[in-house]
Amino acid sequence: MQSGELAIRVDNVTRTLWDASLGRPLQLEIDASAELIEVVAEDETGGFPLVSLLVPFDPGSGRQEPVDASFVLPGGRQRISLRVSPWRDPARAGRGAELELSYSAAGSTTDAAAAQ
Repeated sequence: MQSGELAIRVDNVTRTLWDASLGRPLQLEIDASAELIEVVAEDETGGFPLVSLLVPFDPGSGRQEPVDASFVLPGGRQRISLRVSPWRDPARAGRGAELELSYSAAGSTTDAAAAQ
Protein backbone atom coordinates (compact mmCIF):
# COMPACT_ATOMS: atom_id res chain seq x y z
CA MET A 1 0.00 0.00 0.00
CA GLN A 2 1.29 3.40 -0.90
CA SER A 3 1.24 6.26 1.54
CA GLY A 4 -2.07 8.03 1.15
CA GLU A 5 -5.70 7.95 2.01
CA LEU A 6 -7.96 4.94 1.79
CA ALA A 7 -11.71 5.31 1.44
CA ILE A 8 -13.76 3.54 4.11
CA ARG A 9 -17.09 2.60 2.56
CA VAL A 10 -20.17 1.22 4.28
CA ASP A 11 -22.82 -0.13 1.92
CA ASN A 12 -21.13 1.59 -1.05
CA VAL A 13 -21.12 5.02 0.64
CA THR A 14 -17.77 6.59 1.50
CA ARG A 15 -17.92 7.36 5.22
CA THR A 16 -14.42 8.76 5.69
CA LEU A 17 -10.88 8.83 4.33
CA TRP A 18 -8.14 7.17 6.38
CA ASP A 19 -4.37 7.51 6.07
CA ALA A 20 -3.39 4.07 7.36
CA SER A 21 0.32 4.83 6.94
CA LEU A 22 0.16 7.13 9.97
CA GLY A 23 -0.31 4.07 12.19
CA ARG A 24 -3.38 5.37 14.02
CA PRO A 25 -6.47 3.19 14.26
CA LEU A 26 -9.75 4.55 12.97
CA GLN A 27 -13.06 4.25 14.81
CA LEU A 28 -16.50 5.10 13.53
CA GLU A 29 -20.11 4.14 14.14
CA ILE A 30 -22.05 2.06 11.65
CA ASP A 31 -25.82 1.75 11.39
CA ALA A 32 -27.69 -1.38 12.41
CA SER A 33 -28.57 -1.93 8.75
CA ALA A 34 -24.91 -1.95 7.58
CA GLU A 35 -24.16 -5.00 5.46
CA LEU A 36 -20.87 -4.34 3.64
CA ILE A 37 -17.65 -2.67 4.78
CA GLU A 38 -14.91 -1.94 2.24
CA VAL A 39 -11.43 -0.43 2.45
CA VAL A 40 -10.75 1.04 -0.99
CA ALA A 41 -7.52 2.34 -2.52
CA GLU A 42 -7.31 4.41 -5.66
CA ASP A 43 -4.82 4.58 -8.48
CA GLU A 44 -4.82 6.16 -11.93
CA THR A 45 -7.45 3.67 -13.15
CA GLY A 46 -9.90 4.24 -10.29
CA GLY A 47 -10.85 2.62 -6.98
CA PHE A 48 -10.23 -1.00 -6.06
CA PRO A 49 -11.16 -2.74 -2.82
CA LEU A 50 -8.32 -3.96 -0.61
CA VAL A 51 -10.72 -5.45 1.92
CA SER A 52 -14.41 -6.37 1.75
CA LEU A 53 -16.33 -7.65 4.76
CA LEU A 54 -19.95 -8.76 4.91
CA VAL A 55 -21.23 -7.84 8.36
CA PRO A 56 -22.92 -10.86 9.96
CA PHE A 57 -26.42 -10.23 11.28
CA ASP A 58 -28.33 -12.28 13.84
CA PRO A 59 -32.01 -12.13 12.88
CA GLY A 60 -33.00 -13.55 16.27
CA SER A 61 -31.56 -10.62 18.21
CA GLY A 62 -31.89 -8.07 15.42
CA ARG A 63 -28.23 -7.08 15.90
CA GLN A 64 -24.99 -7.25 14.03
CA GLU A 65 -22.69 -9.99 15.27
CA PRO A 66 -19.18 -9.15 16.49
CA VAL A 67 -16.33 -9.53 14.01
CA ASP A 68 -12.59 -9.52 14.62
CA ALA A 69 -10.80 -10.16 11.34
CA SER A 70 -7.42 -9.44 9.75
CA PHE A 71 -6.68 -9.34 6.06
CA VAL A 72 -3.16 -9.81 4.71
CA LEU A 73 -2.64 -7.75 1.58
CA PRO A 74 -0.91 -9.13 -1.53
CA GLY A 75 2.79 -9.56 -0.87
CA GLY A 76 2.12 -10.69 2.69
CA ARG A 77 3.84 -7.77 4.43
CA GLN A 78 0.84 -5.57 5.24
CA ARG A 79 -2.29 -6.27 7.24
CA ILE A 80 -5.57 -4.42 7.75
CA SER A 81 -7.63 -5.48 10.76
CA LEU A 82 -11.31 -4.76 11.29
CA ARG A 83 -13.34 -5.12 14.45
CA VAL A 84 -17.11 -4.71 14.55
CA SER A 85 -18.43 -4.40 18.09
CA PRO A 86 -22.19 -4.14 18.58
CA TRP A 87 -23.19 -1.67 21.28
CA ARG A 88 -23.35 -3.30 24.71
CA ASP A 89 -25.30 -0.46 26.27
CA PRO A 90 -28.94 -1.64 26.40
CA ALA A 91 -30.09 1.83 25.37
CA ARG A 92 -28.13 1.49 22.09
CA ALA A 93 -28.59 -2.26 21.50
CA GLY A 94 -29.75 -3.01 17.99
CA ARG A 95 -28.91 0.52 16.82
CA GLY A 96 -25.58 -0.25 15.21
CA ALA A 97 -22.01 -0.95 16.13
CA GLU A 98 -18.55 0.51 16.42
CA LEU A 99 -16.12 -0.21 13.59
CA GLU A 100 -12.39 -0.09 14.35
CA LEU A 101 -9.74 -0.41 11.66
CA SER A 102 -6.00 -0.74 12.12
CA TYR A 103 -3.02 -1.23 9.84
CA SER A 104 0.35 -2.88 10.38
CA ALA A 105 3.31 -3.66 8.17
CA ALA A 106 5.90 -6.39 8.71
CA GLY A 107 8.72 -4.97 10.77
CA SER A 108 6.66 -2.12 12.23
CA THR A 109 6.48 -1.64 16.00
CA THR A 110 2.73 -2.39 15.88
CA ASP A 111 3.42 -5.67 14.08
CA ALA A 112 6.22 -6.67 16.48
CA ALA A 113 3.98 -6.04 19.52
CA ALA A 114 1.19 -8.16 17.99
CA ALA A 115 3.59 -11.07 17.45
CA GLN A 116 4.60 -11.23 21.12
